[in-house]
Amino acid sequence: MHGEVECPIGPDECSGRSGRVLDAVADLLWFATPVIASFIMVSWDLTIDPRMSTIGGSWLWHNGGSYFGVPLSNFLGWYLTVYVFFQCFALYTRRQFATYTKMPGYWATALFAYTSIIIAPILSLLLGAESASTLTDPAGHMWQAQDIGSVTALLCLFTALPFWLLAVFEIGRDRL
Repeated sequence: MHGEVECPIGPDECSGRSGRVLDAVADLLWFATPVIASFIMVSWDLTIDPRMSTIGGSWLWHNGGSYFGVPLSNFLGWYLTVYVFFQCFALYTRRQFATYTKMPGYWATALFAYTSIIIAPILSLLLGAESASTLTDPAGHMWQAQDIGSVTALLCLFTALPFWLLAVFEIGRDRL
């Protein structure tokens, strides 16, 4: 019996239980995947927003915020927005017959885009590219550009990079 599992209550009862367990896991994943994916998206936003808004001026928060000029409501709003999209997509795909086609380079494109998001703050920190300037947000708060760069690089290393590595390993596993 090496490699087999004995079911002490009989094969019919055992298969019924395993079916219910698999259904329960599928139901949990249907809800948990959008929740986790939304946290992943906010981890990217934590590394991007202070650099793009407070340092780069790509957009403005007129009332500023406590996270280097970005309001905390931005991250909650981002989380809820992507959660709604992910959950709607999960509801839609739950009712669809799934087929999986391995198209060469399909996941590599997204990985390349996220790679650039990860590399920028880390390289900037390592190369000392952030100026020693003091920035003032529209609310009048003063921030040090080097502090923003250091914090976003650290956040990138410990939040975004692990998710990126999981994706790289998953792509590598799929190719084996």
